[in-house]
Amino acid sequence: METPIEIAVPLGIFSFLVIIENSVVLYLVLANRHMRTYTNGFVVSLASSDILTGLVIFCQYLIGFQNAAVINVAYAVVLISGAANITSVTLDRYLAITKPFKYTDLMRKYFKYITFITWTTSILLAVLPLGWYAGNITEVFHKVYVFITIGLGVITPYFFVLFANIRIYCIVRKSVKREKKTLSSVSQEQSSRRRAPLKIIVSEAKVARVFACTALAFAISWFPVLYYTIAAVLGSFNSVPNILVTLSPFFIVIGSLANPLIYSFMKPDFKIASRALLCKIRLVGLKRDMCVAYTPAKSLNGKPLVTIVAGTKLETASILKTENTCILKTEMVEV
Repeated sequence: METPIEIAVPLGIFSFLVIIENSVVLYLVLANRHMRTYTNGFVVSLASSDILTGLVIFCQYLIGFQNAAVINVAYAVVLISGAANITSVTLDRYLAITKPFKYTDLMRKYFKYITFITWTTSILLAVLPLGWYAGNITEVFHKVYVFITIGLGVITPYFFVLFANIRIYCIVRKSVKREKKTLSSVSQEQSSRRRAPLKIIVSEAKVARVFACTALAFAISWFPVLYYTIAAVLGSFNSVPNILVTLSPFFIVIGSLANPLIYSFMKPDFKIASRALLCKIRLVGLKRDMCVAYTPAKSLNGKPLVTIVAGTKLETASILKTENTCILKTEMVEV
C-alpha cells in the first residue's frame, strides 16, 4: 500500500536529518583525538544505529521500498542494537562511578567485545524469524520469538538501565553529602585539594544523566511499535488505534533525531566540539566570500590587521590565535 504523501514527505525529511545529524556525531568523534574515549565509542555505536534507523525509514516511506521481510529485519536490528548500545553506555558510566580505579582497565579489556556482541547479537536475533516466517504472525514459533526478544532484548536491559541510574544517583548524592561535610571541617588549603575528587564524581554523574535522557527518549520513541507488535502476536491488532500505527514511525525518527541534540546540549565534550565546528564553518564561509585580502603596515594591539574587500564593504579583522581556538573580531567600514 502506497504511503500518503503528507506522511511520506515529512518522514523523508526527518529521516534525512537523522542521517546528517548522526553523521556529524561520528565526524566529531573521529576528527577530535581527545573525544576518542570508551564512552564516545559507545556513542558512535548508538549513532550508527540511529543512522540505520534513518536509512530504513527513508527507504520505506520516501523511496517506497515495501519488502516486508527485509524491513522487519532492519527494524529488529535497529531496536535491539539501540537498546543494547544504551545498556552498554549505561554500564560504562556505572563502572566509571562505582569502580573508578578499575574502569580504564575494564574498558580496555572488554570494550571491543561489548561492541562486537552488541551488533552480532542484534543481527542474529533479527534474521532468526526468516527461518520460519510465512506471513502468519500468530505462529507459535514467532510468538515465542517476539516475547523472548522483547523480554531479553528490550525490557531486561531497561531494568538494568533503571537500576544503574538509581544506583549512580544514590552514590553521587552520598558522596556529595560526605564531601560537603568534610570540607566544612577542614582548612581552606585542604578544602581545595579535596574538591578535585568531588568535581570528578559530579562530572561523571552529569554524563550519566545525558544517557539517562537518551534511554528515556529511546523508550518513548519505540513504545508504539512494541505495543502494537505485542497486540498483533496476541491476536488483538484490531484493538490498536490507527493513529498509534500512523504516528509510530514519527516517534522512532524523532527519537533518533533527539539523540545528537541531547549530546550537543548536555555532554560537555560534544558541546565544545560542536561550537568549534560551527566556528570553523563560519570561518570557511568568510574566506569563500573574500574578494581581496592583504595585510597593511598598521597593527592593532600588536596583532596583524587584515583588511578584506567584500562587495562595497571593508571588513577589518584581527585574528587572535590561542592554543586551541581562533577568535575573530570584525569591524565593517563603508567605502
